[in-house]
Amino acid sequence: MNPHNHAVSHAGNSMSRHTVFDGIDLMFLDVKQETIQFYAKSHTKTFAINHCEEGRIECKFTSGDYLYMGPGDMSIGWHIHADYQHENYFPTKLFKGIVFLVDVEKAQPILDTLVT
Repeated sequence: MNPHNHAVSHAGNSMSRHTVFDGIDLMFLDVKQETIQFYAKSHTKTFAINHCEEGRIECKFTSGDYLYMGPGDMSIGWHIHADYQHENYFPTKLFKGIVFLVDVEKAQPILDTLVT
């Protein structure tokens, strides 16, 4: 198994994460339940580009902000402080999505190489 790729599957849900370059990951999500609580460390230099392929996701962040995504929708967000802790609600009990996750500090050397 490639140490830069891993998959998690539980109760019909799956997430696979693939490291494209150091600091750049691509994740595939397949959720078949109504709610998921998400808590992660703050990464002030990390952002995610999210895309909803199928289903619907509603996120309630600890900051009081909300995010709603349906098929074809995209969002971008920085993973900062407590705002990255949120509750996900899937009203259709189905969500398939893709996340492009970038840790700017870790990815900067490869980005510099690719751009120049």
